[in-house]
Amino acid sequence: MARREIPGSTGAAAAAANPFPWEAIYEINERSIELLVQMARSAANSLMLPPAIRDLLRQAPPEARKRAAARAYTLIDLDFRNLPWWEAVRRSPEKQFTGHAGRKGLPKRSAVPLARTLLTATREAIRADTEIARLLFGIDSRVAEVLSGLQVADMDRIAAHQCSHLAFRWLDRPAVWRSLLLSAAKPAWIDKHLFDTHCLQLLSGDVLPHTNVGRL
Repeated sequence: MARREIPGSTGAAAAAANPFPWEAIYEINERSIELLVQMARSAANSLMLPPAIRDLLRQAPPEARKRAAARAYTLIDLDFRNLPWWEAVRRSPEKQFTGHAGRKGLPKRSAVPLARTLLTATREAIRADTEIARLLFGIDSRVAEVLSGLQVADMDRIAAHQCSHLAFRWLDRPAVWRSLLLSAAKPAWIDKHLFDTHCLQLLSGDVLPHTNVGRL
């Protein structure tokens, strides 16, 4: 397996008392991209994707998909900046909440286990290094408090009943995904650190005002 690249700005997490779940992040990204590829190749689901990346996903070979997934931040989100929603979910994890307007849920057979893995990795990351976790997962500070206290049974119920709130990051910015897929298609991806910095800046736009994480 190719060596994973971790942006230097996140190196402080390596010294955390609890191990930071890097491998889980890569696994989440790999599964997310595989799900995107399946959707791109499905006549029923391909229209959910921006035309600018649909063909790139269909044509992406396994090696390129692995390189694209080897990011130190997650490519998928579970409303991690929506505090009112998370407070409601914590009280009633099995209640069906209204989803985002215009968002079609991901196939449940894939979405439930992916949501479960994402929740587990998020809780582990927060417990290892809250500030780094907030940046790499794009989490509101108060949502992080909710997530850090989840029990296994809570995560099971949330994954089963709230997986429709899973969403790929930046599908409203197809240029980001196009750059990721085009660059990952090259075995020697010389601009990966620049790309990672750009994506971390996008993530930090929502979470850094509430943290003391240093400037990238």
